[in-house]
Parts: sequence; C-alpha cells; structure tokens
Amino acid sequence: MSRKLLCARAVLANASKLVSFGSGSRESSIRLNFSEEIEESISDQISKELTAAYTYFAISSVFGNDTQALPGFHWLFDEFAKEELGHAKLWVDYLNIRGGKAKFKTVECVENEDWTPLKAVEKAIKMEKAMTWDLEKLRDLADKHCDYHFGKFVEDDFLTEQYDGLKKLGDLKTQIERVDDSFGLYMLDYNIFKKYKKKEKDE
Repeated sequence: MSRKLLCARAVLANASKLVSFGSGSRESSIRLNFSEEIEESISDQISKELTAAYTYFAISSVFGNDTQALPGFHWLFDEFAKEELGHAKLWVDYLNIRGGKAKFKTVECVENEDWTPLKAVEKAIKMEKAMTWDLEKLRDLADKHCDYHFGKFVEDDFLTEQYDGLKKLGDLKTQIERVDDSFGLYMLDYNIFKKYKKKEKDE
C-alpha cells in the first residue's frame, strides 16, 4: 500500500473521532488530523518535563546551601529547571492549538542526595538522553499518523535544542573531571556564575 494511501486513511480515521471535554459532549471545532495516541503521548511528555524540572530544582537547592556554596552550579540547575517548565508549557500550548486537552499526570519523586557537581551533571546527561529518546519516539508517531505539523514541531522546538544541550553537558562533565575539588572547582563555578551575572545584566 502506498504511503499516500496510508496517510489518507490515517487522516480519515482521526477525523472520524469525536473529542469530549469534561462531563459534557462539547467537541473541539478546530481539531484536524490529530490522533488520540499523539494527544495521550503529549500528556505523558508533559509529566516527564515536570519531573525533570522538579529534579533540577532539587539539585539546585543543594548547591545553594551553605554546605556546598556553589552559586554557579546553583544558578545553572535553576536555569535547567526553568527550561523544563517552559517545555511543559509549550506542550500544553500545542495541545490547545491542535484542539486537544492536556491530562496532568503524576510527577515522580526526586532522589534526595548530597549532589556533587559531577554527580549532578552525570544525572542531567542521563535524564536528557532519555528525554531525547522520548522525543525521537514522538517524532516517529508523527510519521505513523502522517501528522506533518506535529513532526515539524518536535524537530524545530525540541530535538535541535536537545542535542545542543547534550553537547554542552558533555563538555561540562569533561571540565569537572579535569579540575581538582578545591581551587579548580571554585574557578569553574565562578566562571559559570559570571555567565549568570552577565545574563542578568543583559536582561
């Protein structure tokens, strides 16, 4: 069967499904070729983004404590948390654009650890690799349902940023491993903090 015919069938199947909100039977007047599978997967993704934000906030709080006193890493992971919250909002906005509805699910508990910069960055790399893989699967869903708009959204708004972010995290991990735990780490944290102060000034 040709791809065009498969896509035509997918579009017709999606168009035949009605969307109900709450206890009433009100339907979205703008929904078009937006599958229930993609809608549900986006709600799952929102939960993952919020879990990541929760984790980054927890790590940031450790570096802001007087027992660590690493303002650069405190700021960096606070920024990571804000980015994940922003991603969650992008997904909610996208659902509204397509006539879908967000389902807010459980946010996973955060590991309570005495984070070091190296452990925290390794955790971030692990989380972001998993997040990137989840986004790749969402991109595959776009092909499955012939939803070109959704596929472009995933690519343009998420995937490029994910791979750029992973490269920066990998560089930071190497830099941490290269320095010692005293003056070298202090200087690395100081340079990160300088970026924060510059960004704060620019804003």
